[in-house]
Amino acid sequence: MTPRNSTIKKDRLPLVEGKDECNLFTKLLKHCRGESEIQVVEAGGVERFPAMLKNVLLRSRQSNIELQSLGIIRDADKDPERALQSVQSILYGNKLPTPESHAQFTGTHPKVGIFVIPSGTAPGTLETLCRLSVEGDDVAKCVNGYIKCLRGNTEIDGDKTFAHAYLAASPDPRARVGEGALQGLWDFEHEAFRPLVCFLNEMLGRP
Repeated sequence: MTPRNSTIKKDRLPLVEGKDECNLFTKLLKHCRGESEIQVVEAGGVERFPAMLKNVLLRSRQSNIELQSLGIIRDADKDPERALQSVQSILYGNKLPTPESHAQFTGTHPKVGIFVIPSGTAPGTLETLCRLSVEGDDVAKCVNGYIKCLRGNTEIDGDKTFAHAYLAASPDPRARVGEGALQGLWDFEHEAFRPLVCFLNEMLGRP
């Protein structure tokens, strides 16, 4: 992962929201066998994407790195269309190639892509993908029962609550989904992760 003001060393850069995403993408790139070719960059929150993108472009020039691919990856939260438009506006403002849709790349040197988690059309977050990847296993069934009980008594974010409860049930409990990814708790072979894996493979220049 790459914090602010550290050196840009690779020419393929996914820009993600925060440390949790960095941890998950670090593990996902190992799954794709692309960890040596891509440098994951942490923005420090959705609101910091504009400043961090400018910072990354500057540091790339300072390091004499000609970017081959740049991916902006963020949560849809409640509105995937608005999330996409927000990233498009940031790219356009930096005079970068601007994809018209989710999971699409455009331009060269760099080619630029946008991925809105979980699917580009549904609301949700990184926790949504993680939940989908283990839905149906024995622990997930227990956690779903717990969530059903909670919903009868309080208002919750189902996917985030599921992820935290699922992590709490692991042999070595962790607090965040990225830490769970480093432990191998999420199923990157699941179809829910397939579009994201394809997106990273395109950043790597693979068919």
